[in-house]
Amino acid sequence: MPEFILSFLTKNPLYFTLMIVGWLLLAYLAFRWVLILPLMVLENLDTKSAFQRSWELTRKKRLPLLGKLILLTLFNTVLYFLLFGAGYIIQAIFDTWVKAAALPVAVVNLIVMQLGSEILSIFSTVVAISFLFPLLNVDEKIVTQDLKPSKKLKVGFTVTATLITLLFAANGLLYFTKFDQNKPLIISHRGVSEENGVQNTLPALRATSTKLKPDYVEMDIHETKDGQFVVMHDENYRVLTGVNKRPIDLTLAQATKLTAKENGHQAKVPSFSEYLKAADQLHQKLLIEVKTTKYDSSDMLERFNKLYSATIIKHHHLIHSLDYNAVSTLKKLNPKLTVYYIQPYNFSYPNSVADGFSMEYSTLNDDFVIQAHLNNKPVFTWDMDEEDSIMRMLYYGVDGLITDDVQLARSVSKDYMNKTNYADQVLNFVAFNFS
Repeated sequence: MPEFILSFLTKNPLYFTLMIVGWLLLAYLAFRWVLILPLMVLENLDTKSAFQRSWELTRKKRLPLLGKLILLTLFNTVLYFLLFGAGYIIQAIFDTWVKAAALPVAVVNLIVMQLGSEILSIFSTVVAISFLFPLLNVDEKIVTQDLKPSKKLKVGFTVTATLITLLFAANGLLYFTKFDQNKPLIISHRGVSEENGVQNTLPALRATSTKLKPDYVEMDIHETKDGQFVVMHDENYRVLTGVNKRPIDLTLAQATKLTAKENGHQAKVPSFSEYLKAADQLHQKLLIEVKTTKYDSSDMLERFNKLYSATIIKHHHLIHSLDYNAVSTLKKLNPKLTVYYIQPYNFSYPNSVADGFSMEYSTLNDDFVIQAHLNNKPVFTWDMDEEDSIMRMLYYGVDGLITDDVQLARSVSKDYMNKTNYADQVLNFVAFNFS
């Protein structure tokens, strides 16, 4: 579940309660239906019968089975801890006293950890299945009697294991030599940092830009009733100004008379022209989010391009949008514009007309980043404000951090990029691959 959705649910008592109840219900159903696949395979039951039979078999012996699965989980956790802990200690010893051999030991360490985790995973699966056999009308000897390995099977296993080991070795070597990557851009989310002003307003822009000097300031624009552009994230002014009107309901003159209040600060709602002019005077680059709604005029993007493209290109501002049609239209109108596609969820491969991507961090993974980089497309991520989540994004190799805490993002990024010992890199690998 994306972090921004989870955060929204946990802030509302009703939604949070429903989420917990839903999670417990799913966990209960998963346990009661744990025998479906074994029943379909071993007893040749159809799907409906397997559902019914699993429900019946787990009703009487659910507590003993649940206890065994919990003990297996705890046992595996201890084994994982010993495996990774031993690897970290060994690496720290070589980093300190045998530095010449630190890199090859680090690669071997990762090979052992990855192979060990795979073996433990297979082990736990086999043991868990063995817990299920007593509930089934199947003789375990019948299931296992034909599993004596042939010569071909042994050769195949050896070749496969060798290839997997070589793959893990290549992955480890690449991982330990990739730390010459460029530092990611630090981008202030909505032009604020640590609640130093009202989002998307001029005082916040000036305070953030002059004191913190982010590489970019991310901000949002909406079309107004008279076809102009106002700086506002929400699709209603109510939250920040108390006025229950959408951006499209008011003219620009009416919108800029509104006073936005947030975090003990207040400021006038600015026009995009004002905001852009102030940013250019501050020599502050912008990441402009073009917000679209079903109420927008049909030529909104054409007017945006005509009014602002020259300035945006001149000052090297970037654009991004959640609306893929807006991304593709802007690229057609002016190929010189740099336009990123915003994805709130990792649901597609990074191949599009967009020049790059902005993705919510909780579902972003290194596979997406690697694919994007192979297509020469940078990846920005939002909106992480804790050290662990920032570290994970740095580990994935993202190109930009859109954050509400510029100082923290910069500090963590600096520390991460300056790590020279392999033990910490091993720890990061474990934390971000096996957590």
